Amino acid sequence: MDMSAVFNIERFWNLQKRELAMYWKQYLFIVCGIAAYYTIATVWESIDTGWLWNMLPPVYVAIIICSISFDKNLSDANSTFYFTLPVSTFERFLGLWIKYIVIIPLLVFGVSVCLDFISSLFVSTTHPVVKFSDWWDYHMLYAAQSVFLFGYACLKKRSFVKTLSLIAVFFIFIIIVSKIIISQFYPEVSYIRSSMDPISILSFNGYWIPEGDSSHFVATQATLLYDVAKYILAAIFPVGMWVLTYFKLRETEV
Repeated sequence: MDMSAVFNIERFWNLQKRELAMYWKQYLFIVCGIAAYYTIATVWESIDTGWLWNMLPPVYVAIIICSISFDKNLSDANSTFYFTLPVSTFERFLGLWIKYIVIIPLLVFGVSVCLDFISSLFVSTTHPVVKFSDWWDYHMLYAAQSVFLFGYACLKKRSFVKTLSLIAVFFIFIIIVSKIIISQFYPEVSYIRSSMDPISILSFNGYWIPEGDSSHFVATQATLLYDVAKYILAAIFPVGMWVLTYFKLRETEV
């Protein structure tokens, strides 16, 4: 098999130059939008409560996760031309992957760092840059983003709303299944202390057992079923979704 048919650096570079020429306004919109919101939140915090400021991390995360849903390459107007470009499916997928997995997250956090530095020159209070405590936070971010990437490749028109609906159904299903399993394995449980992220909802570190008017916490290791389910989901999101997105693009290719 000729590898140049799968990936050619010159061909890929030309594709990226085309993408930058067509969609540089998207990057500019992200920068200006973050800067405007940051400025308003900072001013508002000085005259009232800081609730706008507290919404900055969710805004950053929403931009990273959901921006793929508003890409125009697979729209009805552009998809035919996009799929007739002289590039391979892998190059198309890699271009999307770099843009939404690498460039936009770096752009968001880079703008945040710059704004934090600039604001520190004018206001006495310092605002922390958005940080993730460990690799699992990054994994959760990209897990959610991979779902929107796959939804974009499959659903195209109004993919944002459709993907959100499917995610809601999936989370409800996971919660129901987890509660059924917990009730079967731990019928004495009155309260389960677990993490709040739905993808790892099957894993918990203990439960409360009632004792008269009080209760005590009993630590426990996750069962094999919980452990297996957790790591299967961790593999599917995001890596499995990226693979499915690639094959969906390949299937759609003219």
